[in-house]
Amino acid sequence: MEALLERITESSADFYRRVDLSGLCDGELAELCQILQLSLSYTDLAKIREIYAEWGRNPTDLELSLIDRFWSRNHFLDGTIEHEVDGEAETIDSLFHTYLFEVSQRIVDSKPTDVFLTDQGESRYIKLDEQLAVSLRSGSPGDEGTPIATMRACCIDRRNGVPSNFEKGIEPGLPNIERIYFGKAYRDTPQTFQGNVTVIPQDEIKLRNSGAGLLDELYEVAETYRCEVVESEDHILKLIHQGETIFELDRSKMVRDTKRIRQSVWKRKTRGDTQVFKLDDPLGDVLKSILSDRAVASRSSYTEAAKEGLSGTVAPVLNSDSSVAVALSLLPEWGKTDPYAMGTASVDRCVRQLIVSGANPDRIALLQNFKAGSIEEPEQLGALVESVKGIAKASEVFRAPFVTLSDSLSIVDGSIPLTALISGVGIVEKDAHVVPNSLQNSKSILAMIGSTENPLGGSVLARKVGLTDACVPETNLRKNLRLYRTLYDGIKCGWIQSAYSVEEGGIAVALAKMGFSRECGLDINLNELPIGGKLSKTSMLFSESPGRVLIEISAKDAHMVEALFAGHSFGRIGCATPEHRNLAIEWEGQTLIDKSLVSLQKVWESSLSINS
Repeated sequence: MEALLERITESSADFYRRVDLSGLCDGELAELCQILQLSLSYTDLAKIREIYAEWGRNPTDLELSLIDRFWSRNHFLDGTIEHEVDGEAETIDSLFHTYLFEVSQRIVDSKPTDVFLTDQGESRYIKLDEQLAVSLRSGSPGDEGTPIATMRACCIDRRNGVPSNFEKGIEPGLPNIERIYFGKAYRDTPQTFQGNVTVIPQDEIKLRNSGAGLLDELYEVAETYRCEVVESEDHILKLIHQGETIFELDRSKMVRDTKRIRQSVWKRKTRGDTQVFKLDDPLGDVLKSILSDRAVASRSSYTEAAKEGLSGTVAPVLNSDSSVAVALSLLPEWGKTDPYAMGTASVDRCVRQLIVSGANPDRIALLQNFKAGSIEEPEQLGALVESVKGIAKASEVFRAPFVTLSDSLSIVDGSIPLTALISGVGIVEKDAHVVPNSLQNSKSILAMIGSTENPLGGSVLARKVGLTDACVPETNLRKNLRLYRTLYDGIKCGWIQSAYSVEEGGIAVALAKMGFSRECGLDINLNELPIGGKLSKTSMLFSESPGRVLIEISAKDAHMVEALFAGHSFGRIGCATPEHRNLAIEWEGQTLIDKSLVSLQKVWESSLSINS
């Protein structure tokens, strides 16, 4: 990638360089957008090239960056989309404005004024306490605030290894939250996401309506680098450095074509039923196979910074009684067959991880990042539309807005599935609310909250056995929110000793990974497991139904916890025991799994060795 930038860079100064866009093909324009971390598409860059050709010069990277910010508030999908899903047609005017901007604005307007701040660039900060606010952003931290956590995610083929830039920007001594997804579709086009969480004094945030947005940004650049800002009567903005124009913006030319009508389509790719699926293989062997799978196995051989098995991570803040929970959610497998379900489940998982870590459900904010192949293809655009609709629906139900009103859509030169990363932060108001996700006591009670459903679509098991057209689970957002709020009440009462968000691999994997942390065993009986309808033993153990949390409680608090969750999906499913070191799971008198936790842990830790 850097070779391209070196080839097209004409000259460089201390803080900018001129970029020759002439002669670049669409793929190279898309590659340049990635190099410069622009949310522009290659078609946007092609239009910018035409404008600067009329002006008889090449743009600077500073111009491209500022134009990117200017246009990001009016994304190129602001035009009309004629969308068809399963034969039903609808017309959408401005996809991101309708489903991200307007939804987030409604949420913020409905919240008390002590929850969010919005700066002049329409970026949001969530208040930590009376003095500090929290910023969640893509890319590197920059100069704003004090970093408290970093985030990394990548989608790669297992044989490629982690990209060389994956560890860049990690701050030593700070929590680093990572997700790695392995898929053959990313063999030629590995994808990386980077983000950061910082805290900033509230009085340093330039609040909305205190300035003129882009013009203020230009004055900041001018002050830093001793430039002159010129605004003509016909509203052309210029930035002059030592007699040379390094930024020029003609607002009349820099308006995206919102008249364009795009076609998008999405057709159901699943059977439409939820048949009961059964496996003949011994379930203990199935568990071992799933623990060794690329989606579940330990990442320690790929990256030293990996946080193994974490539902979410809590970052402490110096000189504050509050801390910040951070979480990531990435579900490309779901998006292959049902991008709307991927959207709702991704937000649900991220919010669940934050609350499981101790965050207040009313003080959560989200960040979206999308990567896709050419959205000029109706089906690719259709997948994006459905995903955005699902994400927006979940955001509104959970009343968790997006922190930036600009989208983060990167168009990839290559064929990859629609990939959506949802990041989130939540305020943990007291140290006592921080909930570990590993077993804390060798004699405690384990309970499951949330219902296990039959569909296996999108799960690790479905992929391993070839269930490519199986239905993915539906996410009951309102039911889950009520459950999460009740869980938070239990956390505030001090009744939840530990909690684990059930995700890849289902209940069996969650129990195993929770049990890796203590010198004890787990005696589990699934007779009281909350379920929805008729389930096979396979679905019971390995379904990845959203909305479920495995919790650890003490015997003395058990009755109070049961009373707290009255009316919710709740069931005692077993206990920790010092009598042995096995994961022993029974159901209706049958032994489903009885495996040594030590042997299971070895499988989990060794399966993703780079040399394996």
